[in-house]
Amino acid sequence: MCTGERPISFGWRDGKRWREGALNPGEFHLLTHGQLNTPRWRQTFDEITLVLDPRFVAGLVEDGLRADRIEFATQRSTRDAVVARYAEGFRSELAADLPNGSLYADTLTIGFALHLLSRYAVAKPKIPSPRGKLSSLRLRAVVDFVQSHLDEICP
Repeated sequence: MCTGERPISFGWRDGKRWREGALNPGEFHLLTHGQLNTPRWRQTFDEITLVLDPRFVAGLVEDGLRADRIEFATQRSTRDAVVARYAEGFRSELAADLPNGSLYADTLTIGFALHLLSRYAVAKPKIPSPRGKLSSLRLRAVVDFVQSHLDEICP
């Protein structure tokens, strides 16, 4: 995600061909596991990169689901306010003098992964009821709460 204040020119290899584009502030790229990323940037810029382990994402949606079954539709220069809030939440947590701890980071990661699955998964796997003490309704309420209050944590 581009966190800078100006658009950035970039290129990427799409098969054997180079493509050109721009990444504006607040836009991001999403690549699926195993997809070759060969970007070239014309200048330095501020950005945050989030990488999700495919096994972690697979574990969220179904026990025993192979990591290679999770696939996202590639996105280039896409704007998504929820992704932007999560990126800022992660950035703020990393920069905090008093971080909220691993449970907070885990909660952000789960919410972020669920958002990507619901919005960008090619074949949207069925997200089962969570194991443990939270029902799916309560988990959704927690994720919705975190998403709606990210701007309070990350002004």
